[in-house]
Amino acid sequence: MMENKKNIAIEEMLKDYKWNDCYVWNILEYCRSHSENFCNEYNWYIQIFEHNFDLIKYSIDLINFIDKSNWKEYHLHQYILLSNSLCFLFNSFDSEVRGQHTISNLTLRSYFETLIKVFYISWNKNCFSWIYWSWYRKKWDKWFNLTDFIKNNLENDWLKIYNFLSKESHWNINKTIDDIKKFSEWKKVITFELDTKEITKKFHQNILIMCLYITLKYLYEILLNEYKINSEEIKKKNLEFEFDKKVNSALLWLSKLLWDIDKEKYDDLWKESDEVISKIKIQEDIN
Repeated sequence: MMENKKNIAIEEMLKDYKWNDCYVWNILEYCRSHSENFCNEYNWYIQIFEHNFDLIKYSIDLINFIDKSNWKEYHLHQYILLSNSLCFLFNSFDSEVRGQHTISNLTLRSYFETLIKVFYISWNKNCFSWIYWSWYRKKWDKWFNLTDFIKNNLENDWLKIYNFLSKESHWNINKTIDDIKKFSEWKKVITFELDTKEITKKFHQNILIMCLYITLKYLYEILLNEYKINSEEIKKKNLEFEFDKKVNSALLWLSKLLWDIDKEKYDDLWKESDEVISKIKIQEDIN
């Protein structure tokens, strides 16, 4: 009875509705068209992401089969935290392909912040309890301050990257201020608009590729380093050798990819990534 009433209500509401005239349909059509054009123009970029994301996914899977008897306790938390955040990295790529640049920035910011938190644990090995407790006690700031950690421990320019990705996360502040100014001057009609601007696309792509690079490097050189693979099935298929070969090749070519207009700034992304991994290795030895 209830189901019939619901169907009747929906039918009555939509009787004069034209699907191809609605704004949601226009957004979906834009995403479809953008995906098609993006795949044609940036096929090389898609292949880079696909190949390296697969290697990251395989690294995560491979860790299940290694001997963890010598693992430090906090490695488990880093491993699971990173694994559960890969969805943000993929969603950033997927949103970029579909032309949803604001969403792509938001999800990439989430993943980049997770990477920094994962690295933070290496400096603060006894803080892993916040992963559980902070969600309930809301005391995250007591344990972790991203700005301070980047400045005092990583000692690089990653705050510039984080701020770039954050500019649209805090109630879309840049666009909000711009719209307030234009509206006060009667130069703009306020309405919902899908962000279709691509002026920051290249720098965004560089950051995403950097995240692929440092994630793969961290998994391979830290969590998978010097641990014997104890799965007979993996040994039979000789996947360990093929995996080593593919990862080393991927890291080499990722570090050589230069297509940003500002070559000096782009080089710094790789240099800083390598320096971060080196600093983590020093912390691992200390711990």
